[in-house]
Amino acid sequence: MLKQTIYSLFLVLIFSSFTAAQIPNTINYQGVLTDNNGNPVPDGNYMLSFKLYNVDVEGTSLWDESQTVETNNGIFNAKLGSVVSLTVPFDETYWLGITVESDGTELSPRVELTPSAYSIMAKTVEDESITTDKLADGSVTQAKLGSDVNFSTPWTTSGSIISYSGTAVGIRTASPTSTLTVKGNVDLQDFNTGVRGMRLYGGDVGALETRGPAGSRNALISYISGNKERGFIGVYNASSQSRSYFSINSNDVGNMILKGANNKLNVVGGQLVNYPNNGFMGVYDGSGNEQAGMYVNSSGQGVVYGDVKNFKMDHPIETNSEIWYASLEGPEAAAYLRGSAKLINGSVSVDFPSHFKHVIQDKGMTVMLTPLSAESNGLAVVQKSANGFTVVELSKGSGNYDFDWEVKSVRRGFEDYEVVRQKGLAEPQVDLNKNNKPYGEPNEK
Repeated sequence: MLKQTIYSLFLVLIFSSFTAAQIPNTINYQGVLTDNNGNPVPDGNYMLSFKLYNVDVEGTSLWDESQTVETNNGIFNAKLGSVVSLTVPFDETYWLGITVESDGTELSPRVELTPSAYSIMAKTVEDESITTDKLADGSVTQAKLGSDVNFSTPWTTSGSIISYSGTAVGIRTASPTSTLTVKGNVDLQDFNTGVRGMRLYGGDVGALETRGPAGSRNALISYISGNKERGFIGVYNASSQSRSYFSINSNDVGNMILKGANNKLNVVGGQLVNYPNNGFMGVYDGSGNEQAGMYVNSSGQGVVYGDVKNFKMDHPIETNSEIWYASLEGPEAAAYLRGSAKLINGSVSVDFPSHFKHVIQDKGMTVMLTPLSAESNGLAVVQKSANGFTVVELSKGSGNYDFDWEVKSVRRGFEDYEVVRQKGLAEPQVDLNKNNKPYGEPNEK
């Protein structure tokens, strides 16, 4: 005869991990199966019958199932409820009866279930809510909740005007218009230090301000002084000084301002003075004076300017060096072309390439010639136009030799290039006060 021994009927009921999302209706059971002499049965498979009763002897089983278990040195594991779902409510004491089906006799005594199995009842709140059906009558009292909890709904306090109406809460207003309506400013403070980290301004114009751990302003979303319909966004340093900001100027044009550590202008982006649809970008020195920039002029031409214009390239031999060349300057907007040609019997005509013809106009054209023969009598340009030029040898010479040439001419559309201009026309229009500070910063409240 086989018998169940779990070290003096030692029973381990291990309930699977429960979560709010899913609680399994099974009980893990482990036991040791021995013979009449207390020796573990041979390793193998055994059919066991499990039954639950609400009495420790006799009675009618409330649930039962059979399953095959595998023994190892007599030890076996079973998951009760894996074959037939557990249907008992676990609201009273239960006993587990086990029968080895080859023997036919229920092992004795029955095993009383420990409280861990009753945690199956936790599944009754798997929807993560406690409803009135899950609370015993009279179990919720004012004494258990505390004196600071009341059941008045909707709630209202008259002094500070805190109100609740349907799905809306109002602070300093009895008529909330959204889920939370606050009349006035809102401060968000650090839980430990109490330092204000953010403020929402609730006047006739909204504003949002953030602050650092020391209380200095970090960022601000506000409006431009004098027009509360035009926005402003500013970023600040540790001393609450603006270092970059975006705004809308009086011409309804977007502006960008970047400042240096000395609080002077570094970069300004906006519009050309008096031309709200012509972009401008200016770069400034340490004193806040404009030194370089680019803009679109009144004729729609893009202009780039500065003290010196350069190109640079890596030095092909000295790896730690660069080569910088400066542009040749002059009082006109011109283009040049150069090349070589050869006299045939003392004359030749040179045609310009088509691209050069489209760039220049022949007014003010200059042609320079360099003969490449010591026997030359000299060269003269006897005809020139936007299409090309004609060269002959002086003294009616009939030489046959090469020469170099270079042509410079004013660019088409730039015939009226102004050398001397009124100061202040090629500047951005940006709304700043006399201290170069942004407008629209709300007052401290």
